[in-house]
Amino acid sequence: MEPKPNIAILGAAGLANLDGRPFTGSAAQFLRNEVQWLNEPRKVIWCLHDESAIKPYRVDTQAATDLVHSETKSRVWMLKPGTLYQLFD
Repeated sequence: MEPKPNIAILGAAGLANLDGRPFTGSAAQFLRNEVQWLNEPRKVIWCLHDESAIKPYRVDTQAATDLVHSETKSRVWMLKPGTLYQLFD
């Protein structure tokens, strides 16, 4: 992908879908693949996994974070709600 993104904000909720079909593999593997398809941006931020009033009440992103850290150069930012962050240097 050109230009290569510095930051990727990726949805980390629900069932993974690839080309209109369910992804064969774990959600963590799919998120790792997305990061690789984007040429491993420096920063990755998960979204759409916050607290919910319906089941599942929360999506655990730790497996995806661990996989991205171990198999790519990217680093996942764990953001806290209501806190300001400087995304770009």
